Amino acid sequence: MMKPAVLTFVVAATLLLGGCINLDPVPDPTRYYVLGTAHASRGELLTEGLRIGIREVSLPKYLESSRIALRRGTNEIIYLPFERWGEDMGVSAGRSLASTLERQAGTRYVSIFPWPTVIEHDYVLRVQFAHFEGTKDGDVIVSGRWILIDPGRNRVATTRSFDLGGKWDGSDYSQLAGMLSDSLELLGRQIAQAISLVAAEQADNPDDDL
Repeated sequence: MMKPAVLTFVVAATLLLGGCINLDPVPDPTRYYVLGTAHASRGELLTEGLRIGIREVSLPKYLESSRIALRRGTNEIIYLPFERWGEDMGVSAGRSLASTLERQAGTRYVSIFPWPTVIEHDYVLRVQFAHFEGTKDGDVIVSGRWILIDPGRNRVATTRSFDLGGKWDGSDYSQLAGMLSDSLELLGRQIAQAISLVAAEQADNPDDDL
């Protein structure tokens, strides 16, 4: 009778010779995506213009996972097993908005919280997303509200809702990341335009605290 150790060796050798065991490394199918565009930093430091602070960029809790979430139907969220975000989406979204705002004419600088205690802002921005995802049916849903605070007068300068839709093919996740990035670019330009209008109105009515 064959001893157990010898039998184990014979079985293992047979499996190896028969090609039943593949010792080649298995490729990792996970893919990572980031938000934002490839705009270069402005570089120069301006001495005039609006000083804007981004205090908060909040996303729904179901989007805090590193796995990409897709909406299916009205009430179902599915998480993809191998498609993931390369970093926290709130951080990426805040940096993208800051980059867009900083490139607009009339902006001196944009800082993201937490900022140094010595820094001063003309306006502080809060952005609250209600939706920031794609759907299995090929829609891109980006909606929410932003609030602009005037810290000098300790009041809300203006607040507006946004609803930025789009389409993607339902399977190209690089395209989805690009569509979400484009929506941030558009939102940043809309916010910058609104800030310019608020600043112009306050310049015309410097004593109006209403």
